[in-house]
Amino acid sequence: MSARIRTRLLVAVIAMATPLVGWELYLRWRAPVQFLAPLGEAAQGVWTRRVYQPSELEGLAYELGPNRDLPVGPIRVRTNSLGMRDDEPRPAVDGLIRIAVVGDSYAFGYGVEVEDTFCNRLEALLNADAELTAGGRVFDVLNFGVGGYTTRDEAIVIAERALPLDPALILVAYVLNDPEIEAIQPLHTYFTGAKWWQHSHVLRYLAQRRHKAKVRRLGDGYYTRSLYGEPEKWRSVVDGFDSMVASARGAGVPIGLVVFPDAAHCTSWDAYPFEDIHARVIDAADAAGFTFTRDLLDVFEPYEPLDVRVAPVDEHPNPLGHDLAAQCLLELVRAQLP
Repeated sequence: MSARIRTRLLVAVIAMATPLVGWELYLRWRAPVQFLAPLGEAAQGVWTRRVYQPSELEGLAYELGPNRDLPVGPIRVRTNSLGMRDDEPRPAVDGLIRIAVVGDSYAFGYGVEVEDTFCNRLEALLNADAELTAGGRVFDVLNFGVGGYTTRDEAIVIAERALPLDPALILVAYVLNDPEIEAIQPLHTYFTGAKWWQHSHVLRYLAQRRHKAKVRRLGDGYYTRSLYGEPEKWRSVVDGFDSMVASARGAGVPIGLVVFPDAAHCTSWDAYPFEDIHARVIDAADAAGFTFTRDLLDVFEPYEPLDVRVAPVDEHPNPLGHDLAAQCLLELVRAQLP
């Protein structure tokens, strides 16, 4: 290649790169793109640096660290020696009935104190029931909820964490973003590691535009709905259900699933946009062979969505929402016990 041609190619490359470099610098200084941004040291916070840790289980990126006790925002997070937001499991004695609850931040109890989580409320209700505790029965509800977990993650937790503790029943708390197998949330990004292109504001801007277009195309503008329009993500739910049921059946343990409503997208349940998704999830769980399934939408409907979430901009259940779920779960558990 002649020197003249090499010079022309170099000039062409510089001419093409200059606008991109200028765009990158403009975004960095004037309009930073936070979408899928790698977490810097200052942004990691107590959630990533002190509450969670990399998981030793294959297929899980992270888990709650054991023996944590620290304030996180308005709540206090305490974990036991097994890395659960719960007391230590009760010793196995005659009459003890363990119930394992598996889920994400709803089960974990994001935004509420541990005593207000539906897991703790369910345990208290069970142990206060004279009929259920007749003959010396004692109930221990084990909370395996971890923020950000997907159905695929929860299937691993059932097989590797819950079943070794010999539960009499497994409850799966399903939330509508459980097909979110991409590293969208900062917590996922931190533990799975950022890709090379995520360090560029220009490339993150283009990825954000593509993401918004996909939400419009697959979800009618709802991110939650778009998750169910992608075959790979829905397949992760179906396969996760199959894995959960296979593990539970192999251990001879009944397994149930309850679907929580998403209170973030409406001010009245009359305008709730995801009833069809609830039905789709319930149908898939029934087809997989869950012992029982329950849609909790009608449990929450007597109250306005704002009345059951921790904040106007946060759809996680508040203490009332957790109590409503616990009351319903009490009846479901009662029906499964001899």
